[in-house]
Amino acid sequence: MDREAAAEAIVRDPRSLSQQLSHYFAGLSLNAIPEQVKQTTLSCTLDTVGVALAGSAMPWSKSVIDAVRAQAPDGDVTVLGTSYRAPVSLAALANGSSGHGLDFDDDNAQVHVGAAVVPAAIAMAEHLDSSGQDLLKAILVGYEVSTRVGWFVQPEEVADRGFHPTGVCNSFGVAAAASVLLGLDAHQMTMALGIAGTLTGGLLEFYSDGAMTKRVNAGLGAQAGINAALMAAAGGTGPVTVFEGRWGVGVAFSKGGHPEALVDQLGERFFLLDTAQKYYPMNFSIHSSIDATLQLLAENQLKVDDVARIVARIRPTNAEQFSTSAVYELPTVLSAQMSLPFGVAVAMIDGTVTLDHIDPSWTGRADVRDVVRRVIIEADPELDHVEGIDSGTVLPVDLTLTTTGGQEFHRRIIFQRGDPRNPLTPDDLRNKFYNCAGRVLPEAQVAQLHHQLSDLENVASVRTLAALLAVR
Repeated sequence: MDREAAAEAIVRDPRSLSQQLSHYFAGLSLNAIPEQVKQTTLSCTLDTVGVALAGSAMPWSKSVIDAVRAQAPDGDVTVLGTSYRAPVSLAALANGSSGHGLDFDDDNAQVHVGAAVVPAAIAMAEHLDSSGQDLLKAILVGYEVSTRVGWFVQPEEVADRGFHPTGVCNSFGVAAAASVLLGLDAHQMTMALGIAGTLTGGLLEFYSDGAMTKRVNAGLGAQAGINAALMAAAGGTGPVTVFEGRWGVGVAFSKGGHPEALVDQLGERFFLLDTAQKYYPMNFSIHSSIDATLQLLAENQLKVDDVARIVARIRPTNAEQFSTSAVYELPTVLSAQMSLPFGVAVAMIDGTVTLDHIDPSWTGRADVRDVVRRVIIEADPELDHVEGIDSGTVLPVDLTLTTTGGQEFHRRIIFQRGDPRNPLTPDDLRNKFYNCAGRVLPEAQVAQLHHQLSDLENVASVRTLAALLAVR
């Protein structure tokens, strides 16, 4: 169905947008889901859990966990990477913040869906003692709703208003996922989405100085969605026109919204399949530049001292996010993860970028800062029109490397490693999971967790799975 036909069908449908979403997702059966979609859901779940476990050990994640513990010393839901248990919505806050705590989590429509949806769904499933099959369905629903909301508001329109799509959109995906686990009907799910709209938000001002609020936006989305679903289950109400209404999400966070993106092709197109997974623990806009730099160094047998300058031409919206002084001054670890020059510099010096580099011992190094100053970022409007740009995961670069001898080498990358058209291999994902989870849990426990997550449909009780997420 083309856009005009889709828009016309939406206008003719007497139901609101949230009612249309809820009618489909509240009645969803896993038997109707293509196997590829289920397998991608499993892959995203596994990837997110590993990253969240590693993220739980970070000082900014610990500050959230400590704040949660101060409010509720005890509860029934596992706080990842700890021996502590919290009430469900507070556990979702902590675990969602850990999920985004390393900027190593997946992305689609700039929403970072997994970081919020997966930890929140696991928290609710543990709270309810759901089956692995129900959890799998809830996570799939959460991914679809968060991503569709992302395209409804358009991430660039959200960012233009100063809001973080991760905070804005995930409240709805989590609300839908939690509604599935609670067994809410279509009307109740509609209410949950309406309530989520009034709880949602999150600012982008962390770009200015590298504040931890970027991480917390995923946790706040997770907490908001859980609370919205629980309120709806208790009879709470929200506006049925939460998306398209005069004071709705479309107007508050974008230029009115794009209804066809929200409800078109339900059951036919699965946005989950467009999810990109990260090979480097950096902002996704940096990955193609790292890939291009490493390729040029290897192909031309160059070392860092041979490089006089690197010019990375990227999309204007991405260039804008790298326009603050923090990109070069690197006042915090987060600012380094948001710095294209830092990512390229580390890659030139050490041949890759790993979690070991996301540390003050690297951000403060004199040689790193010297190389950072050799990296120049330019906006290239032509890159807004490359193949596949509408998918939301395409973050291209035109990169030119100039040597100290005056030679120039050029590389254009459209699909960075981890994009669905250039996906991580099964070995990449397995190694990433073991490396991340192994920073918090012993190897035998990591292996057990990997097995259960890989076979989630056959897990009888999520509480058994959740026990493996705790430090014993």
